[in-house]
Amino acid sequence: MSRAAEPGQVPALVPPEEHTTLVALVDARTFAEPGRPLTVVDLYDTPGHSAVLPCREVGSMACNLEIGDMDFDEFVAMQSEEPWWEG
Repeated sequence: MSRAAEPGQVPALVPPEEHTTLVALVDARTFAEPGRPLTVVDLYDTPGHSAVLPCREVGSMACNLEIGDMDFDEFVAMQSEEPWWEG
Protein backbone atom coordinates (compact mmCIF):
# COMPACT_ATOMS: atom_id res chain seq x y z
CA MET A 1 0.00 0.00 0.00
CA SER A 2 1.46 3.36 -0.99
CA ARG A 3 1.17 6.39 1.22
CA ALA A 4 0.37 9.89 0.03
CA ALA A 5 2.89 12.66 0.50
CA GLU A 6 2.17 15.17 3.21
CA PRO A 7 2.29 18.86 2.10
CA GLY A 8 5.51 19.45 4.06
CA GLN A 9 7.23 16.63 2.15
CA VAL A 10 6.40 17.95 -1.32
CA PRO A 11 9.26 20.49 -1.72
CA ALA A 12 11.83 17.69 -1.42
CA LEU A 13 10.14 15.82 -4.30
CA VAL A 14 10.49 18.65 -6.84
CA PRO A 15 13.85 18.86 -8.67
CA PRO A 16 15.72 22.00 -7.55
CA GLU A 17 16.46 23.09 -11.12
CA GLU A 18 12.74 23.38 -11.87
CA HIS A 19 11.12 26.79 -11.48
CA THR A 20 7.96 25.64 -9.76
CA THR A 21 5.91 27.91 -7.51
CA LEU A 22 3.32 25.41 -6.31
CA VAL A 23 2.07 21.86 -6.47
CA ALA A 24 -1.62 20.94 -6.28
CA LEU A 25 -2.45 17.68 -4.51
CA VAL A 26 -5.56 15.63 -5.19
CA ASP A 27 -7.06 13.45 -2.48
CA ALA A 28 -10.35 11.74 -1.68
CA ARG A 29 -11.83 15.09 -0.60
CA THR A 30 -11.27 16.43 -4.11
CA PHE A 31 -13.70 13.87 -5.51
CA ALA A 32 -16.18 13.93 -2.64
CA GLU A 33 -16.73 17.61 -1.77
CA PRO A 34 -18.36 20.44 -3.74
CA GLY A 35 -15.90 22.71 -5.49
CA ARG A 36 -13.38 19.87 -5.83
CA PRO A 37 -10.95 21.30 -3.24
CA LEU A 38 -7.24 20.86 -3.87
CA THR A 39 -4.44 21.13 -1.35
CA VAL A 40 -1.96 23.60 -2.82
CA VAL A 41 1.62 23.50 -1.53
CA ASP A 42 3.91 26.54 -1.72
CA LEU A 43 7.35 25.87 -3.23
CA TYR A 44 8.58 29.46 -3.37
CA ASP A 45 7.65 31.84 -0.52
CA THR A 46 7.37 29.35 2.37
CA PRO A 47 8.10 25.88 0.96
CA GLY A 48 5.79 23.28 2.43
CA HIS A 49 3.10 25.73 3.54
CA SER A 50 -0.27 24.57 2.28
CA ALA A 51 -3.75 25.90 1.66
CA VAL A 52 -6.99 24.33 0.45
CA LEU A 53 -8.69 26.03 -2.48
CA PRO A 54 -11.59 25.17 -4.75
CA CYS A 55 -10.26 23.62 -7.96
CA ARG A 56 -11.59 26.57 -10.03
CA GLU A 57 -9.31 29.01 -8.15
CA VAL A 58 -5.99 27.16 -8.41
CA GLY A 59 -5.29 28.47 -11.93
CA SER A 60 -5.73 32.06 -10.75
CA MET A 61 -3.42 31.40 -7.83
CA ALA A 62 -0.75 29.84 -10.08
CA CYS A 63 -0.86 32.77 -12.52
CA ASN A 64 -0.63 35.40 -9.78
CA LEU A 65 2.28 33.62 -8.09
CA GLU A 66 4.15 33.22 -11.40
CA ILE A 67 3.99 36.92 -12.24
CA GLY A 68 4.71 37.98 -8.66
CA ASP A 69 1.39 39.79 -8.33
CA MET A 70 0.53 38.11 -5.02
CA ASP A 71 2.27 35.99 -2.40
CA PHE A 72 1.14 32.53 -1.31
CA ASP A 73 -0.05 33.80 2.07
CA GLU A 74 -2.47 36.17 0.35
CA PHE A 75 -4.38 33.13 -0.90
CA VAL A 76 -4.64 31.45 2.50
CA ALA A 77 -8.05 32.06 4.06
CA MET A 78 -7.83 33.30 7.63
CA GLN A 79 -10.08 31.42 10.05
CA SER A 80 -12.18 34.47 10.93
CA GLU A 81 -12.37 35.89 7.38
CA GLU A 82 -14.31 34.97 4.29
CA PRO A 83 -12.00 33.48 1.61
CA TRP A 84 -11.06 35.89 -1.22
CA TRP A 85 -12.78 33.69 -3.80
CA GLU A 86 -16.15 34.03 -2.03
CA GLY A 87 -15.99 37.82 -1.61
